[in-house]
This record gives sequence, C-alpha cells and structure tokens, in this order.
Amino acid sequence: VKGKEEAALAIAKAVTESFMDYVWETRSFTSVKHMEPCDLVALAQARQSSRAPETRGMLLAAEVTDNPGSGHYGDATNVLRCMLEASPPLVQAAFYAICDPEAVASGVSIGVGNAGEIFLGGRHDPTAGGPPLPIRGRVVSVTDGHFLSKGPVVGGTWQNLGLSMLFRAECGVEVCIISNNAQALDLSQMRSLG
Repeated sequence: VKGKEEAALAIAKAVTESFMDYVWETRSFTSVKHMEPCDLVALAQARQSSRAPETRGMLLAAEVTDNPGSGHYGDATNVLRCMLEASPPLVQAAFYAICDPEAVASGVSIGVGNAGEIFLGGRHDPTAGGPPLPIRGRVVSVTDGHFLSKGPVVGGTWQNLGLSMLFRAECGVEVCIISNNAQALDLSQMRSLG
C-alpha cells in the first residue's frame, strides 16, 4: 500500500508541476479586451446609428478597474465623463452606479423633479478613475435604497444600497448614484430607481 501511495503522490506532484509550468508560461495571456472609455462611447454611438438590426440594441459595458466587488471605491468618473461628453449624444444611455453619498445628499436638497448641479464621484482617489465631475441635470427619483433582488446571484433577498438617486444629465444620460458601495448584480437595482 505504501508503494502505491508514493506512486500516486509522485504522479500528483508531476501533474501539479506541469500545471504550474503552464500557468507561468501563459501568465501574460488574457481573453479580456480592455477599451479606453472614449473608445467604448464611440462603439456605443456606432451601434446606435447603425441601420442594421443585428447591431442595434443594448450595449453593456463594465468598468472593471473600479469594481466594488473587488474592493474598489466605486466612484470613478472617467467612463461617465466620456458618456456625458459624447458628440453626438448617446441615446437611451444609463450609467450604473457611482457610490457618492454627498452627491445623493445634494440631489435630495435639489428635490425630485427639480434641476440643478451636483458634483459626482472621484472623492477617494481622483488619480485612480478621474476627479469629481460637475453635472447639470434633473433629479428623477430618490429612494431609501432597499430593493428585492430577483437575479440569479442574490435572488430573493433584500438589498440595501443606502439613500440612492437617479439623476438625468442634461445630455440625457441617466446616472444611478448610491450611498452604500456595491457592484451591479441585478437589474432590480436599476428598476428600484425607475
């Protein structure tokens, strides 16, 4: 029996070493294609202006460098800045979400249905994702941030994003702003804001 255990251990070590060699040799390979924020906006504009039905529709992009799920601040503004400055403007565009309790408080002061200016994001480390962004627009809704998740990740549980707001920038881009930092896991997060 001891000989069989030693032989199995030797095989396991060989497989492990072989796997680790492969991991090391391919360490720079990635299948993820990162885009610059303004390139992403250009892609969205091309999809919106296309006459071919197969290229129209929703484009979903993730800001992977500022994902709260991996411990980031969730207040980067670079992608949103490009969306807001797009020419021609993006149509039916939404940004979810920036964690900024101060901006939500400003929106509450402005009042639902009223127009005003907020300063959004970039409060923790502007060098990481862009400085605070001044945005003029209208407060569409304010909620307490509680919603019932219906998605596959945390479906059936109540979530709390803290005081939250939907702000429609003058250019038409809708921005979801939350007070409790969290990554996007469920469309119910956006639906809860209208």
